[in-house]
Amino acid sequence: MANPALNLSLLPNYPALLYLYRQYHHDAKGSAQSDSYHLSSHWQRYSQSSRVEIGSDDILLGIEGEGFGSYRQERFLKRLADYICCAIHFLCVENKREMFRLTRVALSLAKKIPFGYHYLSYDLFRQVHALATIRQHFHPHTDENFTVLVIGDGFGFLSALTKAIYPSSSFVLVDIGRTLFFQCLYLQILYPSHTHGMASMGVNEEQVAVADFLYCPAERLEEIRDRGYRLALNVCSMQEMNKIEIERYFKYLRTHAEDGAMFYCCNRKSKVLPDGELVEFDSYPWLSTDRHLMDGYSSVYSFWFSVRRNRNRPKWCGLTVPFPFLDGPDGPVRHRLSVL
Repeated sequence: MANPALNLSLLPNYPALLYLYRQYHHDAKGSAQSDSYHLSSHWQRYSQSSRVEIGSDDILLGIEGEGFGSYRQERFLKRLADYICCAIHFLCVENKREMFRLTRVALSLAKKIPFGYHYLSYDLFRQVHALATIRQHFHPHTDENFTVLVIGDGFGFLSALTKAIYPSSSFVLVDIGRTLFFQCLYLQILYPSHTHGMASMGVNEEQVAVADFLYCPAERLEEIRDRGYRLALNVCSMQEMNKIEIERYFKYLRTHAEDGAMFYCCNRKSKVLPDGELVEFDSYPWLSTDRHLMDGYSSVYSFWFSVRRNRNRPKWCGLTVPFPFLDGPDGPVRHRLSVL
């Protein structure tokens, strides 16, 4: 694990971090049971690889996230490979001016992280592209107050970037407990002057309503009753849920959407979970009455560079691209912006 040596007690809501740490990280047996009902076989296998270590003096001694992106890297060659990958994808996207502007904002946020080497990784570039795509159709008024519901945001960079672009917006972040710690940490570092609340700590309804960032463990989603959303985001996490959980989230999305609310969903076209369950994008509980403002395949997921042994070989016109270190997803990635 990295050694950030950060004093967590200086953050605006250290008790929330401490709660997530004790509930989902410190007691490994407890963390495996506390939200196991809502964990797919994918996360039952991979979530235990994430590690957090906090000292008795409130110092963050080490942190390592696994399975939800990479935003810091000490090795120069890995950073260089990501820069080249991002540059190639940038040349292929249509809305280059918006991508360039959002990239500058993303880099300014990454520089605020006081530990590790945070940079424009390929994973961060994908978050930039997601928001740039949304902004082609989502046009709130300047300084309009609205809530963004974010389902599965890893380190929280998509939420951080969206907050930077829409300063008057507030966020409800829902994720499995072990991963939610990372969002609660990074967003408090990036937005220390804002209010950060934890939905599972006896917070009253008034506090839930005013928090700029409200963190909600997946098993407590239904406790957020009276907070509608204007924009909902899910990037590459529903593909790792079982069908029951996907249906649960869609039910929540439909019952808490404000008039004209939009849902951006970017996930694999199909994926087989470790227990053999097949999860398909087209089989999500969409309705015929849903209005899709944008629907297609996301080009930025077509390839990236990797040194892992068993790489997926991207294809072009049905032929495998014979380029060293080229990697890609197990299958095509769909993205859709809808009014449910």
